[in-house]
Amino acid sequence: MPEEPEVTRNQHFVPRFYLERFSVDGNNRQIRTLVVNRDIFQPITSIKGQASKSYYYGKDGVIDNSLCSTEGEFAKLLRRIDKGETPKINTRLYKDLLRFAIHIDFRNPIRDEGMREILRTASLQVASHIVGGQFDNLRLTAAEARKAAGEVLGKLVPKFQSQAVGQMISAVDIAVANTDDLFCKIIENKTDLPFVTSDYPTVLYNQFLERTSSGNNVGLLNKGLQIFIPIASNVLILFYDPNIYGIDERNSRRVFLRNKEDVTQLNLLQMYNCNHVVFGNEQFTREYALELKRKMILPKTKLRNDMKVQPINLTLSLVEFTPMAKYYFSKETFRILRQRAIGKQLPKIFTNFKP
Repeated sequence: MPEEPEVTRNQHFVPRFYLERFSVDGNNRQIRTLVVNRDIFQPITSIKGQASKSYYYGKDGVIDNSLCSTEGEFAKLLRRIDKGETPKINTRLYKDLLRFAIHIDFRNPIRDEGMREILRTASLQVASHIVGGQFDNLRLTAAEARKAAGEVLGKLVPKFQSQAVGQMISAVDIAVANTDDLFCKIIENKTDLPFVTSDYPTVLYNQFLERTSSGNNVGLLNKGLQIFIPIASNVLILFYDPNIYGIDERNSRRVFLRNKEDVTQLNLLQMYNCNHVVFGNEQFTREYALELKRKMILPKTKLRNDMKVQPINLTLSLVEFTPMAKYYFSKETFRILRQRAIGKQLPKIFTNFKP
């Protein structure tokens, strides 16, 4: 008989090796936390219990054990960035970094909940067919039929839901293939403020469409897509649409960030995007944590809601719109958007643009 794989009860949806990169004094054990909704700041918290759930990937250990080797490769990848390597588009290093960012996104409970809802709807349909097939010839009241359907769902739903995370993780390579035309920059933080991270560290954003579209703003195929993920208190990876954005030091794949307000803006993305908790190292002080909370211009809500970016007016001095970005807005489009924006601040892209 083959041995049963060892199953860990406490399963991280944000990899532990990743959180250790933000540990206090680099001790790999403790981290600082801010529970955003409740304004609770903890200067010392064990990493072990953060961004994890009991048997999140199931009790059979299949997904959890397979992720161990994946995370080991990702840890080596980030160490290469630490040593100064920079990703050129379409190289192995570039695609592995993009895969890392999307992988961290797709294994998160928010993504998982979306997949679970899809599977739940499917299981409801299956149950209705089963009940219909099994009980057509019986005289069941509506209440009895619902009870029977519930019994079927009780068996089906857990099976479907246990597969949700696996389904999302299996879709990572497809997502990478749909986004491998994005450019990549390594942003090095040279200020005395730290980058923070969260229990949902991959942020999909779109400055180009955030105020000009009522639909899916952060779809992976949308013009203007941006993907932000900090990998240490002084390093952040940015993927962006080069047709829409120009980034400082265009001829370099590393950008040195010396503007404190840019750091704060990037940290606010983590505040909005998190499930509940923001993490940081010893530089993440109580004062700075509460300052970030005060600067949130909206009540705490999901930055992504049905793939629609909440407009938080992100402004970064290192990002500018390209001439092509402005070209996309024809005279007619400009007129329509101007009408929509009556009484509101126009997007920054229109500041100096006259059709």
